[in-house]
Amino acid sequence: MNNIKDEIQKITVPKEVHERTKLGAKKASVEQPQKRFRRGSIAVASAAVLGLGIMYSPIGEAMVDRFFEVTQFEKSKNNEEPSIGYQVTNAGSSQSKVYTSFTQVKENYNISIPLPEIMALEEPSAEEVEYIIGTNENNQFANLNYRIATTDRTYRVFATNSPEAKITFSAKTIDGTAIEKELLIDDTSVQLMKSNNQDGYLIYLNNNEWQLVISCFDRESNIEGVSDVTEEEIIDLVQSVNNW
Repeated sequence: MNNIKDEIQKITVPKEVHERTKLGAKKASVEQPQKRFRRGSIAVASAAVLGLGIMYSPIGEAMVDRFFEVTQFEKSKNNEEPSIGYQVTNAGSSQSKVYTSFTQVKENYNISIPLPEIMALEEPSAEEVEYIIGTNENNQFANLNYRIATTDRTYRVFATNSPEAKITFSAKTIDGTAIEKELLIDDTSVQLMKSNNQDGYLIYLNNNEWQLVISCFDRESNIEGVSDVTEEEIIDLVQSVNNW
């Protein structure tokens, strides 16, 4: 993944989907209002700090093997700054098409995809909106990459119902550590992953039919304390996922 520099919209053949999420440098002068959804039951199942690919508990080590590998950042020609991201293999797609609205997606594929309603509410005022559908050789739906950018947030969703798809997460951080937390939100098990070097989260959900990766990162400022992405904000985002 060290060689991956481009955003997901530049991927043309998503047989393997790579995603790097970084802090946006763009400044904003308009603050987007926060929209709140009803809060249900939330329980912390486990939380730990990952260090150099090892989480310091037996349960944690299993989670690292399955979800999240962390290594220490070393600057090189192809690796110029700390990063956090994920890789999807066996995504079931051989080609992709770009759409600008979910209405177009439904018209072409007649499929109900679980997506955060908060993102849909932000769409009308978003600066950028993009839906990339990965399809198989029969032009059937395989996966979705959905991205919107507001003045202060970048949201992304990768969604697939392919049973063979495998998603792995990784981070390169200054001190070789990152945080992974498992939450139970409205009876749904959710993995939250965060690097101290980026202001935002990666979120993984799996209900055996769909696998979702949701990311939310601050693009307004990299100044600590300014427009920081909070865990409460992420929980609201997860709770707003429809058709789950």
